[in-house]
Amino acid sequence: MSLFTNVLVNLWRLVRNASVRLLQRPPDFVWIEVSGPLEEFETPVGFLRRRLAPSPPTLERLRARLDRICSDGRPGGVLLRIKNLDAGWAAIEELRGEILAFKERGKRVVAYLADPVDTRSYYLACAADEVLATP
Repeated sequence: MSLFTNVLVNLWRLVRNASVRLLQRPPDFVWIEVSGPLEEFETPVGFLRRRLAPSPPTLERLRARLDRICSDGRPGGVLLRIKNLDAGWAAIEELRGEILAFKERGKRVVAYLADPVDTRSYYLACAADEVLATP
């Protein structure tokens, strides 16, 4: 594409995104998936591997997402989908503290427990305002 076409396409995207952001209703909740070992920091991987295989969530990334949601002000809270949690008790306690700090800032937290549910998943979910689970 030519430079002129790129400028027009990007200008159209800018106007469309601005209108969507200003005119549409903001999301009530943001969906966050919590699963896997929950390492403290992200391990560096190569460019190709980062593009092909999604990395599991880390505490650092979850903490940053919660801070971003809280500073945005538009969402009313988060919906945590806790599934196949394989983290240690220290990592779960750290994330639980982040969830409690998120609630203290006036946001709502809802936890959804997907199968299988164990003690660690339930302990993390108890930090939320509401816990949903399959029968």
